[in-house]
Amino acid sequence: MTPLTNDSDRDWERFGQTDPYYAVLSEERFRRDQLTPDGLTEFFRSGREHVERVLAIIRERLDPAFRPMRALDFGCGVGRVLVPLGERCDEVTGLDISEAMLAEARDNCERAGVANV
Repeated sequence: MTPLTNDSDRDWERFGQTDPYYAVLSEERFRRDQLTPDGLTEFFRSGREHVERVLAIIRERLDPAFRPMRALDFGCGVGRVLVPLGERCDEVTGLDISEAMLAEARDNCERAGVANV
């Protein structure tokens, strides 16, 4: 475990421990005490839609056959983008300053059946 070295690092760890989904998407419906199964589904759907938009732009403007083999999600939080990247790439690495966020991301990858992260 890397020591948290400044206030920002400690803040993200606190967010990861107390309200991780809201820290990623700051909408009231994603607060820990308000998050429903449907809300969680929508949270991850928004990540899938984001990944699809980015890939569509790359395919439209650069390479119609683009298929990423590896991806890095820097600041992966709870895995909102990490999970859909794991569904589309051979290998994905998620990085985050918050151990609590990483633990949640691991759980979300496991629940989604994504084993290549």
